[in-house]
Amino acid sequence: MSGTVTKAEFETVVATMRSKLHRYCARMTGSVIDGEDVLQTALIKAYEAVLKETHINNIEAWLFQVAHNTAMDFFRKRNSQETLVKEVAMQPDENSVDTNLLTENIRQLSVLPPLQRSVVLLRDLFGYPAEEVAEILMSTTSAVKSALHRGRQQLKKVSVLDSAVAPLPAANTHLVDLIRQYVDLFNQRKFDDIQDLLTEEVRLDMVNKVQFSGKAEVGGYFINYSNQADWRMEAGVVEGRPAVLAFTRESGEIPAYFVLLEFDQDALRFIRDFRYAQYVMEGATWQKLA
Repeated sequence: MSGTVTKAEFETVVATMRSKLHRYCARMTGSVIDGEDVLQTALIKAYEAVLKETHINNIEAWLFQVAHNTAMDFFRKRNSQETLVKEVAMQPDENSVDTNLLTENIRQLSVLPPLQRSVVLLRDLFGYPAEEVAEILMSTTSAVKSALHRGRQQLKKVSVLDSAVAPLPAANTHLVDLIRQYVDLFNQRKFDDIQDLLTEEVRLDMVNKVQFSGKAEVGGYFINYSNQADWRMEAGVVEGRPAVLAFTRESGEIPAYFVLLEFDQDALRFIRDFRYAQYVMEGATWQKLA
């Protein structure tokens, strides 16, 4: 696909690529949650560019380029201490793909500077040739091969990061209690009681689907769940954050997705439900709360 891209074409490509783009963003940021934030921002930027009839030669490479640039903005805003480093001359072993260096631990690549991280992902995880990686990163093939060599060498030197979920800080005790209460009411289908907990300005983000605000609009969310019988909820932790773990018949003892909640004191002000973005669970560290 080359030239200007229509809205319909854009939406079709994004539907097929969204989980793939999330894998990239999550491994760039070291977090499935931050990765989804970056992805959403990137897709907004890409959509705005499509509306302006931007000329696009390779939409897949272009979407990765937008995602990469957005991830770099994320690093700058986070005031990360990681910096782009000057790469050494290329070594002679950069033509093959080395997937053995990539594990399921989503934080593994955090030891690398952003440029090396991106090159290793695009080359070794997604299998793009060096020439296309250079196009995505707006760099040169030699610089990409050099960064790839440095990244691979660094990954061989470090041990894989511990994937266990870190203990929750004591400050989160009250939040955990609120989530347990929410889960108990949810599993008992006491949705009227849950709605009594909502602030008037409550917001709902059904990731990759729809957003609502206000008690009246968000109320439909609970009606939809009451009409389904394929779920059970448990209190848990995702990437160190208290969360609602959602299990389905198909998922068994592995969460199919999760829900994040934000409270204003004891009132629920924000619900972020990943039911329609279950790709986010790939690589996520999680555990049930005892």
